[in-house]
Amino acid sequence: KNIFFSLIIKKQERAIKKKGKETQLSRAAKPRKDHAGVGIFDAVAKGYLSELERTLKYNDINALNSSSETLLHVAAANGHLTIMEYLISKGAKIDVKDKKGRTPLHRAAEKGHGDAVKVLLRCGAYMYSLDMEGKTPLHLAAQNNHSHILKMLLKEEARSYRNQRNFLHMAALKDESSLAKMLLKAGASTDGKDERGQTALSYAVSQGSENTAKVLLEAGASVDSNMVVHVSRSNLLHTLGLLRV
Repeated sequence: KNIFFSLIIKKQERAIKKKGKETQLSRAAKPRKDHAGVGIFDAVAKGYLSELERTLKYNDINALNSSSETLLHVAAANGHLTIMEYLISKGAKIDVKDKKGRTPLHRAAEKGHGDAVKVLLRCGAYMYSLDMEGKTPLHLAAQNNHSHILKMLLKEEARSYRNQRNFLHMAALKDESSLAKMLLKAGASTDGKDERGQTALSYAVSQGSENTAKVLLEAGASVDSNMVVHVSRSNLLHTLGLLRV
């Protein structure tokens, strides 16, 4: 009886130890909450830096939520500058994409948070990153009529991406005439050239982007003889009476 009883006790002890280990593992696997009951993503969304600092030691700084957003995505979407700077200083990835293919810069531009956009650009965020719909942060800013964000991105483009394909070139390639108008109004150069020496009007003409070509011509874009050759080979000839060399 004593032997049988001892075996039962040992079996129960092993079961208790196993359950304890499993509980510890399950706790480690889940994002921890602080003692106020606010999850780490909630803390960032609400701008609670002290709670973030307490809970971050139990979490990966680049952890993802159900939408594949990082903490930096959430901070950028809410315009929490102090938290953004803190996360970046701790190693948060700048250009990671969520389920929609959007980066923190997409989120900040979409919401019109100018200072958040500045922080991300200063830290090297890639402004031409495309989401799942082929949209850059600038596209999202334009869709939401955030003209101050457009001006900010164009200023950074002129400073850091001179003589490369730019936002106005992209608008011309896709015949996004409304976007082209917004860019020109925000200060985009009509005759800016890329590494191949092509202007936005060059691309509009070569791609048959009639609406954008008209917008550019009306804005005073320069015309050269090569464009006339392209026009004569396309269906733009009857619409672009403004062309003069």
